Amino acid sequence: MKNKRISPMWRVVIAMVSVIAVLTAVLCVGGLSAAAADTEVAFTGTSIELPLENFSKNVFNCKVIKASETVGNSQTKVDALGVDGDILRIQVNKDESEGGTGYATSSNTVTVTGLDTSKTYTVSLSFWSSEAYASGNLWINSLAADGTVQTKHDVININEDVANAATDPWKQVSVEFQPTSSTVRFGFYAKNVHKQWARMTYIDDITLSVNGAEEEEDLQNLTWTGTAMELPLGGFSTATKDICEVISVDTTPGSHTKVDENGEVSDVLYLRVNKDETTDNKGFITNSDKITLAGLDTAKAYTLKLVVWGREGIAGANLYANSLDAAGQKVSNLATVNFNDTVENPGAWRTFEVDITPDSDTVQFGFWLKNTNKEWWRSFYVSEVSLTEKVATDDDEDDSSTTSSTSTTGSTSTTGSTGTTTTTRTESYKTVIDVALENFTSQTNATLTAGYTGEDAILLTTAAGFNKSNPTAIGANLGMKFTNLENGTYTVTAWVKSEGSTGNAHIYANPGTDSSTQLIASLKDEITEWTQVTIYDIAVVDGTLQLGGWFTTKDAGVKFYIDDIQVKLVGTPTSSTTTTEPPPETYVKVTNIKFTDLSTPKNAVMKAEGKVNPSAIYMEVPGADETAQISTRLTDIPNGQYTVTAWIKTSGGFKSGHMYANPSPDEGGSTEIKASLKDEIKDWTLVEIKNIEVKNNELGVGIWLKGAKAGQFVYVDRIQVKEVGKGNATGNMGYLSSTEIANNDLSSNAYTTLMAGGYVSKTKLHIGSDTEDFKGMNSKTFKELPDGTYTLRAYVRSSGGHGSAHLVANSGSDSSTELKASFAKWEMDDWTLVEVTGIKVMGGKLMVGTWVNSKAGNWIEIDGMELLMEGGDTGSPDGGQDRLPITVAAVAVIVLTGAIFGLAIVSRKKKQIKAK
Repeated sequence: MKNKRISPMWRVVIAMVSVIAVLTAVLCVGGLSAAAADTEVAFTGTSIELPLENFSKNVFNCKVIKASETVGNSQTKVDALGVDGDILRIQVNKDESEGGTGYATSSNTVTVTGLDTSKTYTVSLSFWSSEAYASGNLWINSLAADGTVQTKHDVININEDVANAATDPWKQVSVEFQPTSSTVRFGFYAKNVHKQWARMTYIDDITLSVNGAEEEEDLQNLTWTGTAMELPLGGFSTATKDICEVISVDTTPGSHTKVDENGEVSDVLYLRVNKDETTDNKGFITNSDKITLAGLDTAKAYTLKLVVWGREGIAGANLYANSLDAAGQKVSNLATVNFNDTVENPGAWRTFEVDITPDSDTVQFGFWLKNTNKEWWRSFYVSEVSLTEKVATDDDEDDSSTTSSTSTTGSTSTTGSTGTTTTTRTESYKTVIDVALENFTSQTNATLTAGYTGEDAILLTTAAGFNKSNPTAIGANLGMKFTNLENGTYTVTAWVKSEGSTGNAHIYANPGTDSSTQLIASLKDEITEWTQVTIYDIAVVDGTLQLGGWFTTKDAGVKFYIDDIQVKLVGTPTSSTTTTEPPPETYVKVTNIKFTDLSTPKNAVMKAEGKVNPSAIYMEVPGADETAQISTRLTDIPNGQYTVTAWIKTSGGFKSGHMYANPSPDEGGSTEIKASLKDEIKDWTLVEIKNIEVKNNELGVGIWLKGAKAGQFVYVDRIQVKEVGKGNATGNMGYLSSTEIANNDLSSNAYTTLMAGGYVSKTKLHIGSDTEDFKGMNSKTFKELPDGTYTLRAYVRSSGGHGSAHLVANSGSDSSTELKASFAKWEMDDWTLVEVTGIKVMGGKLMVGTWVNSKAGNWIEIDGMELLMEGGDTGSPDGGQDRLPITVAAVAVIVLTGAIFGLAIVSRKKKQIKAK
């Protein structure tokens, strides 16, 4: 076919288009001046984060998006609050050119001024990319005074081939450079020579830091000293200058100017939340940087305080405090100091405070704000963020009376592998002082009520107006000071009881001036009956003694009673007698009975109200003479003596109700041992059946109820079958190591999505499809595990109704070594712990994961997957089965996959019901 002639006019047009295309390609080459306007950022402090949006102005192929707007798994970027953060997406279209030279693109540039040419800097970023292309990098150029390129520095390569791209986590890359001028420009450049599809890269956390900054003052990692500390405002604003910065308020007009005691204007922390621009009115959320404070005492209470000026309230504004574990992960939210109220007098500074008792020795603090108003932004000014140790209030007067000398006895006991040793202590007292209770009634939340032996007792209770979302003023304390005491050794006794969980309570005696000399009797557990507590060996050397108590809780209506307080001067040396009882029962193996192990339950479901686990079995009879039942049969178990326990609470009132253990299930009830559940059990209580003789290698366990009326119920948690050991032998199974498996560590498929809102972590793995049947494996393979026996567990929620669904572990190359824990048929609305135990690893290799085969509309969610190496000896009469992520008490330590883990020991006070 002949070529058509092209008119001269079209030849001119084509030539002009070609020239424009060439110029565009030249301008897009990394390191050359881009057509779009540059953005300047001043380098302040030791580190700044480069604004993502400024790389994307006027550049279509470089765009800031929400991670939730993308399809896929590991490019979803979830921040510390579980919120999808903004990310930068660079898209390079496929190459359409005949010669295959590639389609080049570049971002806008960001210029940073104020750098020091005598120092070196590090640029780092996080990126996720499904595939590599011809070229992709962040380039760095030092600029001369006229804005031209003076020096081209090393680039950060974001062009790597991504192995298993669908599930790889975000990668962090960095490069060091020393600027040759005080001004440096940054930009992205990418080129794709592939002719079939576009390539995309997702980028976040572009940070520029000066090297050696760790040698300067660290405002964000502090250690507790003394009895009070003010947290540096600059620590909250190190990298968040646009929304959280320290300013001198004399530069801002208005009545929020903060003047200190010397009449000087003090710096304040300025918090700003922009207006909400979204159509769904979810609000603009912002965070400050965080300050971590180590070295706190978990036996003490502290007051967290801040002073705030603000004109109006917003949807959410608070200073939060979180306890951290040894790995820096959040253990618990201790409290939030809420300053979200509309300020009645906007011209005044307001003080907010809350008491906290840390759950670990390290606490992290930060600000969090959210604005759902679409009209305007809101701002707050903060001063004097401080943490102060709570101490008892001293009274100068001593109105106590002195009585004649008397004597008393007390006892202490310790439990070990050889039995329980009880030491009875006998003391003779030269002086006994009955402490007048009226001395304490002026203290916080302390009043008088009916007494234990006399007419009055001290009643400590939570303050009125308790608000669970803002637990302020919920503590109570009392204290007084004795003077002119005879020097010597003293003993203090008191009678106490409580109603409800106190969270933290103690009585103290302090013969000195600081906490190092304070002696404490801890009273955290509920004490339902009047009980005497004693503090021995109080050495008074200067005639003074501080005496008092402290009580705090996060629940309303808790009461704490104290009566008959006595201070006793020991007159003669003490004597003691010691007796030893037989050792407690020990267990060589403990088996947890899970919901999925039970035969088809009748009128039983899972609810998220467990005593030990996050969920429990809930059994309810639908009417009079109706029944509810759960049961299981263990087979091929070693013959011997067993104990069966379960945590239970119940409405009571059944016609018949009991927990049973039957060592001969096929013979009916003739060998059945029962623990009655007919009576009401208000609080979680350990129900126990002992002396079960297994002779034919099987055991039936269950609970059976027959109702007297509709609505009667039983909650059951942590059913355990415990094989009793011989003599003093222990061997309770603990864990030598724990390896957490992140959700994005598991291989993925088309039916798997990483979503915010997990149970253990901030994310969860969602498996399912609304439109088509689905099946597939999500797995991870370990190749260098120490040989041994392992347990695999994960928290699961499920719609139920699956063809097959199970947690799986396979240490070999075929199904013969595969172990499963099925949850196919169960509907689990609440997070439920599923375990595969007894996994034998030889040769270091193990594949773990989940397998699902199900119909459209069904779903499964996975979180908190963990691989634990069995071994060790907790010595716990509970069987050592708490098996929490390793955070405390490094009893046994090994190195596993590069991380060091310790053995956590957890003990729990128990009520017990024994089988009749």
